[in-house]
Amino acid sequence: ENLQDEIAKYLSSFSAVSAREISGSKLLKDKFNITSELVLDPVFLNDKVFWENVAEPYKKHFKKNYLLYYRLLGDKKSDIIVAEIAREKKLGLVVIAEGKCFIKGAKILRDVGPTEFLGLYRQAAFVATDSFHGVAFSIIFQKQFVFVDFCTKTNIRGLELLEKFEIGDKVYFTQKNSVEIDYESVNIILNKEQEKSRNFIKFLLEE
Repeated sequence: ENLQDEIAKYLSSFSAVSAREISGSKLLKDKFNITSELVLDPVFLNDKVFWENVAEPYKKHFKKNYLLYYRLLGDKKSDIIVAEIAREKKLGLVVIAEGKCFIKGAKILRDVGPTEFLGLYRQAAFVATDSFHGVAFSIIFQKQFVFVDFCTKTNIRGLELLEKFEIGDKVYFTQKNSVEIDYESVNIILNKEQEKSRNFIKFLLEE
């Protein structure tokens, strides 16, 4: 709060400011009187083929029939739900995690690099995540997935992303069963948003 005036001064010196969430755009307006352009997170500016070409296998190869759980927050409720989903789908459980994580029968990975992260995503049969970028890469790789961040202090970014692609009611795990995502509909929105975001950058670079 004590730096608001200083931050507002710096922000006002930019010819344009963008935000990736409605909540971020609102904060810029309410706190700093900055009007921002709502755009996609930069990971969406490259397509699935690009990220597949960057991806590398994790050093220990896993079969394709696994559920990938990209876990940042360490919420036990989420862990229990994800383990149940893996059992119901008869999938092995592979977890990318930091800190303490004990899920019976799961393979816990703590040394995954960026390209290996992509490789694990590419091969996953299903994804569960409590992360914004976990949601983003689930959409990019066209995976069936669930979003399992139940904390209102952290989940707004992920929820807004789900709403942008009109899949919030399908993917946010508020009920036992999630609904399959229709990626044909998602891709129509994605293509439109990609064009808008790229044009925003292109216009500013050409000014």
